[in-house]
Amino acid sequence: MEDFLEFFESVKNRFSLSLSVYYSSICSWCIQIKHNDLSVVYVEDCDMQYSFAKAQVLLKDWLSDKFGGY
Repeated sequence: MEDFLEFFESVKNRFSLSLSVYYSSICSWCIQIKHNDLSVVYVEDCDMQYSFAKAQVLLKDWLSDKFGGY
């Protein structure tokens, strides 16, 4: 989780990103990243570590595809 948050902190302003993280016993961990109000990453899983790791990979892939890197 710390790795993800450090990475997100380093790119959020450059790419106009916002982050929502929530947990509930019904839907587990949910992580959503938006770019200009458009959802670009959404992860939902019961495993916290997996959720943050997957969100980081998806965000890096999206940044690479959309902007050519991060």
